[in-house]
Amino acid sequence: PFLSEGTELLVSEFGRDYGTYFSILQLIAGGMTTQSEIDSIIGKNTGAYLNNLHEDYTFISKNTPILSKPGVRNIKWQIDDPFLRFWFRYIVKNQDLIQSGMHAALAKIIKDDYPTYSGLTLERYFREQLREQQLYRNIGSWWETSKGKDAAQNEIDIVAIHLNEKRVLL
Repeated sequence: PFLSEGTELLVSEFGRDYGTYFSILQLIAGGMTTQSEIDSIIGKNTGAYLNNLHEDYTFISKNTPILSKPGVRNIKWQIDDPFLRFWFRYIVKNQDLIQSGMHAALAKIIKDDYPTYSGLTLERYFREQLREQQLYRNIGSWWETSKGKDAAQNEIDIVAIHLNEKRVLL
């Protein structure tokens, strides 16, 4: 039942356009988190689709570096729904293993990737814990824009600005 549940959900939500939405979500789950990366693979402007996924369906959210100026184009998209995040990352990508009964191989793939996957989930958990404390006016991440193919990109996973604005938690 796990194999088809995500597809059935997307078909029921998006109708005949589900294929484009499916592809976008699959790319985001695979680490393609900027619109330019997604557009280059899909072959068309996906801005309207990303907006629908974000505003109408709340399947994804957009992240900008904390304290960035309004209208900044340095946006990274992420899948918010825990089921869809897992389903696209492991189930869709490895349907052939599941259908072939190669469950041990799939388990190894998940186990090998789990530190990365759980790290991202843990970041979300800590951000939520910080929000619940109601001690911080702004909580997010920070990264710099990469320039060039081989440019290093610095990133801080969690930045929380205290209410008094004189302290920052990194």
